[in-house]
Amino acid sequence: MLRCLNCGLRVQRIQRHVVTTLPQELLIILSIWLRIDNLPMEDLLCHGCYVLIQNADVNTPRTLGHTNVCAGCGCSLKETRLHFLEENGPLYEYFPWIRSIQNGRDSYAVCHNCWRRASRQAAQDSQYEMAIPQLPSEPAPAPAYLPDQRSIESAPIYFPRYKRAASTSQHCIYTDCGPSFGAPLTSPVKKRKPTTLSVGEQEIIINVYKYVKNTWPEDVYPSNIKMVEKVSEISGVSKSTIYRVLNVYRDSHKIPEKGIINIHTSSEDTSDDCTE
Repeated sequence: MLRCLNCGLRVQRIQRHVVTTLPQELLIILSIWLRIDNLPMEDLLCHGCYVLIQNADVNTPRTLGHTNVCAGCGCSLKETRLHFLEENGPLYEYFPWIRSIQNGRDSYAVCHNCWRRASRQAAQDSQYEMAIPQLPSEPAPAPAYLPDQRSIESAPIYFPRYKRAASTSQHCIYTDCGPSFGAPLTSPVKKRKPTTLSVGEQEIIINVYKYVKNTWPEDVYPSNIKMVEKVSEISGVSKSTIYRVLNVYRDSHKIPEKGIINIHTSSEDTSDDCTE
């Protein structure tokens, strides 16, 4: 639809002027009136607006060549039935020209034909929205049940011929030492400076180290077993003061390969076994 860029009048059958034919000084005035920097050069001006802009300067306020213009089709409303539109009313969205920045009006009216067309379209849209069923939102799926892994404990396996160390990586190997954080008993003499130990203390460490290595098989020997730093705090050493080894294995323990073969052949006495 061909409409005047300034007043919005339909210009298909009346005298009109292409914006690109205007002199530079008139383009500046029109740009100030419309409050846009880049004018759409392919648009048109009606003859009334063209005369007004020729007689204006940069300080002249914006004037419209036609004020009674239909916001829908752009026809003149001087001699036709018209309807005024409520500001931001329900029919505003059906007349996109109202939203344009170059309309320059405080109130708007439409011809009777445009008003009927917009009212009919609004009624159809309202019925369409009412016909759409409001589907209830789907409930969120219930979270899958996951059993508490901490409460699941595997059945223990008993190997009478194989022993393991108690899970006491935070403790010393001596029963009377308590929860003391000691040094790993992997290389006892190298872990301590020889000058800080007496001959008797070094002999105690070596004897304990040999006893632990001989008691626990190499494949289940705990590399993180610990012993107190100050051997002088321990009065003597004996086999009864060292943590007892166990015959019970669980999933978290390293099971000896030979023990799997003998799993069904346990016939030895288990009275000396202890629990953790």
